[in-house]
Amino acid sequence: MKKKDIMLIAVTVFATIIAWVVFEVFSIRSKTPTDEQVKSIPINFHIDTEIFKELQNRNP
Repeated sequence: MKKKDIMLIAVTVFATIIAWVVFEVFSIRSKTPTDEQVKSIPINFHIDTEIFKELQNRNP
C-alpha cells in the first residue's frame, strides 16, 4: 500500500469515529430529561428524636 492509501483509510476511520461520537452525544442529550420534565417532591427533614431516646435507654 502506498502512503496515500493509508492516509485515506486513516482519515476515513477518523471521520467515522468523530461522526459516531457526535451522534451518540446528540442521542443521549435528546433522551435526558430537562429540569422542567423532572417531577420533584418536597423532602421532609423531620427526625423523630424519641427513637434516639429509646435506643439510649435499651440495655445490651
